[in-house]
Amino acid sequence: AMAPAAPVHAGNGVVYECGGVGLESQERMVTASDRRDMLLTFANEHGSYLADIHVRITSPSGQVLLRANCAGPLMLVDLPAAGPVQVAATFQGREQRKPVTIGKNTARVAFVWPTA
Repeated sequence: AMAPAAPVHAGNGVVYECGGVGLESQERMVTASDRRDMLLTFANEHGSYLADIHVRITSPSGQVLLRANCAGPLMLVDLPAAGPVQVAATFQGREQRKPVTIGKNTARVAFVWPTA
């Protein structure tokens, strides 16, 4: 069995973890998400999980809070402060952006790419 991925401390109070390759990892990360600010999932329109996603999280003023490449379909993120951020996820050169508000409850955000 693969060891669970350790959370990465990206600096500026940002912590993230990518994973979700395999059912065991998926279940562990979804369980852990209750203690995190944000759970991102990456999939195609048929529901198949995707990996190798480039993620960028920016503040309302445009400051980059996190840049990371995610090798798995799930990403947990903790940010230093509550409030609005923008999450941009890029798969095979196709970027999607979503506004997310960090608050008391875990923000769960799904990015879905068309297969064509």
